[in-house]
Amino acid sequence: MCENDFVIGETGNELGFCCSCTSNKNFPYDLNKYYEDYDNGKVIFKGFETMDRGILEHYKNVRVLVAGSSSQYEPHLNPYAASKNVIENIPHPNVLFMRFHTVYSESPRAKMFFDKLLNGTLEYTTNHQRDFIHLEDLTDGIMLLMDKDLTGNIDIGTGYCVRIQDIRPDLPVKLNTVGERTKTQANTHLMDKLGFRPKYTVDGFLKEQGFKKWE
Repeated sequence: MCENDFVIGETGNELGFCCSCTSNKNFPYDLNKYYEDYDNGKVIFKGFETMDRGILEHYKNVRVLVAGSSSQYEPHLNPYAASKNVIENIPHPNVLFMRFHTVYSESPRAKMFFDKLLNGTLEYTTNHQRDFIHLEDLTDGIMLLMDKDLTGNIDIGTGYCVRIQDIRPDLPVKLNTVGERTKTQANTHLMDKLGFRPKYTVDGFLKEQGFKKWE
């Protein structure tokens, strides 16, 4: 691994890579080496510190639901994905890691894809495929899981993918997207068994918003 000084990632919840590696997007992907260095106190992971020494350690006998991410399936791609993967390896007898897929709504997070799409500032698309889940459906899924005794991990999504470039086919397609997953698609088997049924589809949402392909 890089021998330079390490810093916390920009969100405060990522692996602590050095300033040079961060600025050059040259992240060390050897997670086993990272875990070893973490155990030896050579690097810092704020998210790990917070979860391990905070909630999960203090509430050892309480069921804990953790907001995870589908990005953890490919932790080598970027620090955010790696951080979500690391957290799922924290030992706890009664924890459920909820792997959220791509969330959208009428009031999306600022400067993210759907925000730019809806306010007309989106400059390009990609050939990625994404499993979009509406915020209300995600909330319903979380509330459903709160009343269950399931532990381990579970995907929360629709199981249906949309290709990003199909949403705005008039825009240029950016092909060089380092650190991004090519496709995300929830495994809905467990949520289906629990009776979860999303009320919204991204196709219907896009139609309501007036995008031509879905009119």
